[in-house]
Amino acid sequence: MHKCYFVQDFEPYFYARSTESVLSQETYRFGFKGFAAGDWLASKLVNEYGMDVEKFRFSYDKDRYYPPARRREPSNKILFYSRPPTPRRGFELGYLALKQLLALKPDVQVLMAGWDISNYKLPKGMDNLGIVPLKDLRALYHECDAALVLSFTNLSLVPLELMASGCPVVSNRGDNVEWILTDEIATLAEPTVHGIVAALLKVIEDKAGAQAKANSALSYVQSTDWDRETLKVATSLRRMNELEKEVVFL
Repeated sequence: MHKCYFVQDFEPYFYARSTESVLSQETYRFGFKGFAAGDWLASKLVNEYGMDVEKFRFSYDKDRYYPPARRREPSNKILFYSRPPTPRRGFELGYLALKQLLALKPDVQVLMAGWDISNYKLPKGMDNLGIVPLKDLRALYHECDAALVLSFTNLSLVPLELMASGCPVVSNRGDNVEWILTDEIATLAEPTVHGIVAALLKVIEDKAGAQAKANSALSYVQSTDWDRETLKVATSLRRMNELEKEVVFL
């Protein structure tokens, strides 16, 4: 029997230094065959834990996310992927940066989506959309001039969905992000209030530059393919099954 480990993110980062963080690290030393989500995570598992890893890259639902039929007029709307209960998505840092941005650019409208934050006192210019239904996401992405998506562990799929919808993406720098999001397809900021504000100002004030990056991002993301990535995993599992006759995912 060959035991496999499907690893989507680096879970020790989900916790403060604690029993949970130490024990979650130990799971990478169990000797299981790893299937890791993306380059950054795969490299971390190989280099720091000596894990035998196959990696797959990210794509998106091409039937659901695509650019608008016609280029729309600028709206000065910024989407913020807001998930306070998920600390790795940097809600507090993004909130502070957007609050400062609104002080500088009161004509901007910030749309907060990803979680119900009605218990927060939001300044004028921030609107709580809560958890937006999946069927409404593409239309939301189409109406925004930019989207702020922060990631302090592995990248989420949200930036790819935004890029596929033609919306310029702003995110934080870091190896965990830059294995997909480069300066050619996204506007990357140092993970500080000042850095994020400067990046957002660049996007909303330089419409031509933001559109050029959005076009490059669309070309990149359209070149990705879930079927191709799935085939990588399936091929590896078939090979293991031929050798071991039985494969179990844990």
